[in-house]
Amino acid sequence: MNTNNLFYLSPPPKGGEISVGTLKPSLVLALPLFIFSLIVAALFLLFLEPSLQFFQYHIYTMAGVFFDYESSFLIIATVVCSILFLPVLVKVLQLKTTAYEFTTRRIYYSRGILNRSRDQLEIARIRDVASFKPFLLRLFGRGNVMLDTADRSHPFLNIPAQKKPDELKEWVHSVNIAERDRLNYREFENTN
Repeated sequence: MNTNNLFYLSPPPKGGEISVGTLKPSLVLALPLFIFSLIVAALFLLFLEPSLQFFQYHIYTMAGVFFDYESSFLIIATVVCSILFLPVLVKVLQLKTTAYEFTTRRIYYSRGILNRSRDQLEIARIRDVASFKPFLLRLFGRGNVMLDTADRSHPFLNIPAQKKPDELKEWVHSVNIAERDRLNYREFENTN
């Protein structure tokens, strides 16, 4: 099923549980970390060559030993840039391995790079649904959908960086109402 049209579906049928689709967070979430790493790497490389030339001059004048700064520049630049961009790679892998699978009765949340974990949230236990569009995500037409739930393991579940978060919020709300009606589920104030 096309996940882009996930929230255009009508509320679920009265029968059994049906898999509706899977959503993944956008890689836009890794953009701030990538830009930060890029700026730090650029500044480091900008000052690395003059520093190595200065170091080469002082080693030669003090010890009489010639220091080849060109090969050292490549080695140091490669190591430092690898270290700087490692968190970006980890963030991208985290985003790529996170998924929210929607059915008509549950949301399955899976995550993890090396160790995978999969959890579920009953749709009927959702108390409130809200959408939030931070500035950076709004620039890319994305937003977060936040679920306030009565579930002890997931009192709040954030579904980050989704296309059309307002429509997704409305769809989750309609599925929530249909599932609560199906189960005749009622919740009293200040209960978990």
